[in-house]
Formats: sequence, C-alpha cells, structure tokens
Amino acid sequence: MKDIKEEYIRIKSKHKERTGSEETIKRTIGMITENLEELNEEVITEFGLGAKSAYVECLEYLQQWKNAEENGIDFEIEARYPIYGRKKGIGLLNVKSE
Repeated sequence: MKDIKEEYIRIKSKHKERTGSEETIKRTIGMITENLEELNEEVITEFGLGAKSAYVECLEYLQQWKNAEENGIDFEIEARYPIYGRKKGIGLLNVKSE
C-alpha cells in the first residue's frame, strides 16, 4: 500500500477545485474502490487489513445513497473485497505480520 503521506498529497493535488456534494460522493467512491482494488492485489499486512476494513465499511455506508447503483456500487461489497476470516469467524487469514 502506498505511503499515507504520498496518498494524501496525491488526493489533495488531484482535487483542488471545490465541487458539489454529488461530485464529492462520486470521487469518494472512486478513491475507495481504487484503493480496495490495490489492496486486493497485494499480500495484506495488519495495517492493510485495517485500511481495507475501513474502506469496505465506508463503501457499504455509501451504498445506502439513492444514486449508488447508477454510480457503480451495485454489487455485494464484501464478496468483491473480502475481509479475510470476517464472515467465517476463523480469524485473520492471508495477513502478513508487520
């Protein structure tokens, strides 16, 4: 996962202009799904698992938005971005200790 400071700088420089609430929600969905795709591709650390859990939680919250389906959140989030062991209650799997 990218260094947190680098990620903050990337996001801040990418979105300098102010937008309305709908555009902000769309950008947030894009940022979250982009980060979740990255996390799905790597061996996840404990920190990464925490980040992934938080992103999944945020995306599930955003899925309640009335325009969520037409903006790409029309799928089972935890099926696409599984939190290892969370559903089965078997502890953390595939997690590299830091």
